[in-house]
Amino acid sequence: MATDPITVQVIANGIKALIYEMDAAIERTSMSVIIREQHDFGMSLIDERGWVISGTTFTGGSLAEYAAANPVHPGDVILFNDPYISHGEISHLGDTMIAVPIFWDEKIIAWGIAWGHHMDMGADAPASMPTQASEIYHEGLQIPPVKLYKQGELQHDLLAIIARNSRTPDMMTGDLLALSSAGKIAEKRVHELCEKFGGDAVLETFGILFQRAHDTMAKLIQLLPDEEPIVFEDYLDNDGLNDEPLTIKAAITRHGDRVTIDYTGTSPQCEGPVNYPINESLEKMGLYNMLRLAAGDKVAIDPELDPNQGVEDLVDVIVPEGSFIRPEYPAPVSLRHLSLGRVDEVIQGCLAQVFPEVVPATHNGSLNCYSMLGRGREEKDRWLCFEVMAAGSGGRAAIDGIDAFSWNTRLKNAPAEFVETVYPVMIEQYSLRPGSSGPGKQRGGYGLIRAIRALRPAKLYFLDERHKTQPWGLYGGRAAQPNDAWLVRADGDLVKLPSKFDDLKLEPGDMFVMRTGGGGGWGDPFERDPALVVRDVKVGLLTVDQARERYGVVVDADTLELDETATTEIRMNSEPVLEWIDRGMPVDSPAPGEFRDVTERPYPWLVVPELPAEGSLATA
Repeated sequence: MATDPITVQVIANGIKALIYEMDAAIERTSMSVIIREQHDFGMSLIDERGWVISGTTFTGGSLAEYAAANPVHPGDVILFNDPYISHGEISHLGDTMIAVPIFWDEKIIAWGIAWGHHMDMGADAPASMPTQASEIYHEGLQIPPVKLYKQGELQHDLLAIIARNSRTPDMMTGDLLALSSAGKIAEKRVHELCEKFGGDAVLETFGILFQRAHDTMAKLIQLLPDEEPIVFEDYLDNDGLNDEPLTIKAAITRHGDRVTIDYTGTSPQCEGPVNYPINESLEKMGLYNMLRLAAGDKVAIDPELDPNQGVEDLVDVIVPEGSFIRPEYPAPVSLRHLSLGRVDEVIQGCLAQVFPEVVPATHNGSLNCYSMLGRGREEKDRWLCFEVMAAGSGGRAAIDGIDAFSWNTRLKNAPAEFVETVYPVMIEQYSLRPGSSGPGKQRGGYGLIRAIRALRPAKLYFLDERHKTQPWGLYGGRAAQPNDAWLVRADGDLVKLPSKFDDLKLEPGDMFVMRTGGGGGWGDPFERDPALVVRDVKVGLLTVDQARERYGVVVDADTLELDETATTEIRMNSEPVLEWIDRGMPVDSPAPGEFRDVTERPYPWLVVPELPAEGSLATA
């Protein structure tokens, strides 16, 4: 090694610092709620091959292909969002990638990349995520790699075309420029490192970071059983058009020093938009990240090291052609995040069989989103509210799951006060959802209830999963409650909604209610500390009956105090839990296109104030 270890570490810390600076710049300068408030964006530094060095795990092999076929100059900024041309590096049209080439000694040594999900990219539905799409042409503007800036000059004509195709043109423009600025920060900071330590030292540091990840992955692979496939499968409710479940199946097999992820057995490409064009390099880094979290103290891990593509040559990924996780163009992909989360869960289910004391039960199995699009001819009626909801995470061997958790850990819920200030809506209730967590020695986290009332005419769009299946529990833990969604008309009529739909008309006073699921439980719930069960009863998260049925804990209905004698008797006579996984039971939920009128409200329901005075809603 030509560069001393201290200098290498200083450069490595400088790389990590520039990622944080990019993150802060995007948050400060972007315009849309989904990027600025909910953090649906990411940023990375990648090398000239497109290999991720540090940052969020988004690779850039398609950039290397572009640079090999097209002249790239200092001051250029590349823009694209095409899932097929980018080999799944960007996997639906709602996201765009901005890439700034970083030159040193007249050659590209790295790229500063930033991506973000836009409020609208033009499509049959806002946020470019129509649930009824049957081909990608329904999902918005497809952009192959093009230059947003040429040698420092903004291409206003290109920006005008993109803005014209968006329902939120100002936000679209502002967000693209914010992402570009973040890429320029990466360029500036890498130049500073090269000026201070020399370009060769910076490039050597890239290689050392790759080697560290490679060496760590080699150790992690040895923790897996050799030549014995670890198999798991899970299911999506439907594809948004057809009410048939879709299977994701994975087998993880170690062969000596290498490991293979094989998705053979996964359902074929589907008609609806849950197709997910998997990028193999991202899968490799995802496995590395899960393994290093599962390994605990079995392998010495550098906690400061981001997942990077130093693991590339240790992992093989087999994805069947024509499956819905390797679709053929022009298959729709707008809801691919619902499949992405389930792919991660399937890998989690595999690793839970190897590391039962570390891997948690599953979360609610979805990343549910809604859009409300104002309808009307006047400027004040053209508004778009878009949010992503949280739910419960799975219980773990040593601790309960997390309440109000998102498996995309970068995301945040938008504050109710902010949403009510910006949009003509009222958040009538925002709370944990009692009874939603999976019972266990360590219970799952609780999901949420969020009730949003439209104050002006709007159209509602919704995309969700896990309405027909329950989030699974592990090693005696029980499955959690699934997600569901409801519409309460201003006249009080109640409608149970399917998990995916577009273009549902709302009148002033209509209220949309989402109830997100909990996380699965871990361990026998009859071994849970009774005091913890009583605590949940006292704060209203469990009923007295649920405490008895789910945990064998008897609580006095009047005093809410523990009956120790009755609790001990019930638990002594209980049957031991033998299954390693509990998937729960199939759930009756409306099919795509079915809006089910109901008269009985589900439990738990809302505590909602009276409607505003008649006539005040339409002008709110």
